[in-house]
Amino acid sequence: MWRVPGALRLPAQARESCKVRRGRVGQPVPLGIAVDTGGSILAAGVGLVWEIDPVTGARTIISSPGGFPCDLTVDLTGDLIVGDLFSRVFRIDPATGIDTTISSGGLFGDACGVVLEASGDIVVAERRFNQIVRIDPLSGSQELGTTVPDLGEHL
Repeated sequence: MWRVPGALRLPAQARESCKVRRGRVGQPVPLGIAVDTGGSILAAGVGLVWEIDPVTGARTIISSPGGFPCDLTVDLTGDLIVGDLFSRVFRIDPATGIDTTISSGGLFGDACGVVLEASGDIVVAERRFNQIVRIDPLSGSQELGTTVPDLGEHL
């Protein structure tokens, strides 16, 4: 495990909860992680979003939105903003687990990376079409930020 100055070092039990266990049916596979304001670890992957207690490693499913959530971040209100490989960016209220679509289709197919700008706009790394898309969190409108060239021939 690499360390970031000032970063929380997880106890062994919590680290164990984050590991991918291959070959076990029903085992959630974390693809994206974030930390909420209370210090809990949030993970997204394979139809689930869950919370991991950083002290005990206990996991609690926050939401089961279906699809293929692959990344998430926490907005200023504490809601989770989640990118999905099935062309959707959605918000989850962590208190209720209810998910609400913010934006879908349009400029992106696979919403893989999700971050928030200081303005509150959502920025998504779109994998299928190699582009960065900005989303207005209230209207869901999409704006193309840039395209990323296919580097396959250069690798």
